[in-house]
Amino acid sequence: MAGFSPTTQLFLSDVHLRAGSFSNRPDPEPSLLALIDFCETKQIRITVLGDLFDYWIEYPGWSPPFGERVLGRFEEYHNCMGPSLYITGNHDHRTMGRLQDAGFDVEKEYRYMTHDGYRFFIHHGDGLQDPAMGLKRSGLNRFLSSETVMRTYRRLLPPGAGLRFMKGFSSLCRIRPTDGPERLDVWSEKYLGNSSADFIISGHDHIPRVRSMAGGIYANPGAFYKDKTVALYTNERISIVVWDYRENRLLPLTPSMEIAGKKMAR
Repeated sequence: MAGFSPTTQLFLSDVHLRAGSFSNRPDPEPSLLALIDFCETKQIRITVLGDLFDYWIEYPGWSPPFGERVLGRFEEYHNCMGPSLYITGNHDHRTMGRLQDAGFDVEKEYRYMTHDGYRFFIHHGDGLQDPAMGLKRSGLNRFLSSETVMRTYRRLLPPGAGLRFMKGFSSLCRIRPTDGPERLDVWSEKYLGNSSADFIISGHDHIPRVRSMAGGIYANPGAFYKDKTVALYTNERISIVVWDYRENRLLPLTPSMEIAGKKMAR
């Protein structure tokens, strides 16, 4: 794909680096590193929608060593492009500054962004803390994201043991069925109809799609580890495209998943 505009945004979700239990799929790290190279060359802004890592926990002065190659490459990208927004997911919200050190603008809930006069509501998709938002997190998620629980966890388990336990817990979560698209589709349609948002972008359920709704547009880039799909916003259009690592290019899906912004459509 050619002709990227300066406002091109790429939304990346659910890479799940270090998830060795995903049906023997190839390690997504080489493909991700090549994508970062591509985005830097084409001046494309990257937004991470969470679960970049399949299991992640930081301690004071310590972070998992397996993240250094990817975070180091992102740091180089940020030195060129400026900070990227990183919305933490349910697998990688246990942070203590390493992501910021790599140049990310870290958000653990949601963020509004504006492009071309459109308002984008960006979140991971696992739920929102404020009950008034109407997208409740699971009880287990709320428990594990508690600062009190995390302080106790770090006090009882040293980094190596804590990381191993987190890896086991992440693998256990794979036994549970993945949420279908209905939960986020229904919530997004309601929120678009009752807010100033024009677009909602989230990940979490691993199902790539774009939906045109009465109040705006909902897009989900799907799971990068599985399908190498991302969401691409450019020239007032959002689409789901596939990263072809070997050809070093972004390819449209067939059938196409592309929708113009409502203002442009009018």
